[in-house]
Amino acid sequence: EVTIHWNGTSWSRIGPSSAPNVNLNSVFCLATNNCWAVGASGVIIRWTGGPNWLLFQDTGNQTWNEVLMISSTDGFVVGNGGLIRRWQSGNWTTAPTSGTTQNLNAVHCSSATNCFAVGGSGQIVRWTGGPNWSPYAPLPATQNLNSVFLLASNNGWAVGNSGVILHLTGGGYETSGTLESLALNMIDASPVQLIGWDESIPICVPTSACNIKFQICMADNPAMTGAVCPPDFTVAAGTIIPYDYNGNQYVQYQVKLIGDGASTPVLQEVRINYK
Repeated sequence: EVTIHWNGTSWSRIGPSSAPNVNLNSVFCLATNNCWAVGASGVIIRWTGGPNWLLFQDTGNQTWNEVLMISSTDGFVVGNGGLIRRWQSGNWTTAPTSGTTQNLNAVHCSSATNCFAVGGSGQIVRWTGGPNWSPYAPLPATQNLNSVFLLASNNGWAVGNSGVILHLTGGGYETSGTLESLALNMIDASPVQLIGWDESIPICVPTSACNIKFQICMADNPAMTGAVCPPDFTVAAGTIIPYDYNGNQYVQYQVKLIGDGASTPVLQEVRINYK
């Protein structure tokens, strides 16, 4: 491998590195003394301002194609076979699944909870801070994608083979949102019996990525001071409210809509039965 350093006026070779003699594919620096490079044979090397790059971690036989650091405590490497690792707690640990086995060639983030990675056969996967990366569908191209850059959460570019250029602009949906109702007066200290709603849940990737959750709170005053709130409800067909939460005059609900960015759940009607 070769590492070359620009000092402001010229490029000079730095080394030798303590890493194995392998191809290096990507480099990213957070500061003049905090740089990472990745490549073949699972090699991840680091520069901390000393005379040499040092082998930081050997992650096996996989090839890493790009490294991106979000901060000194968070970052990603992406590679062949859809493999991803994340920098956390001072180590490169295996990240949650990417949802693909295609080679991932590039990764970029607009924030710590909005990252895209691109790769073989037009594959695009997205990270929104949840447990997994998710394929971003529908795929707008079949050519290999080699680089991606985000200007904002829904504005960016990806380029690839055969001159393909993709533009992410405006479209898509927020991955989560909440709506809170006013405090509803039930006239007297009524028992809230059941909550249910009508919903339309799209086919998301993975299926569990899109859902609707409700939380309801009960109190004896319209300001909802001292309200009691059972855990989230997720069954649209209707769920019985625990009896222990009854005996208050006011009720308020909060609905949480969660999507995968490409699709969004739709809420049509909410029903709270009482008395």
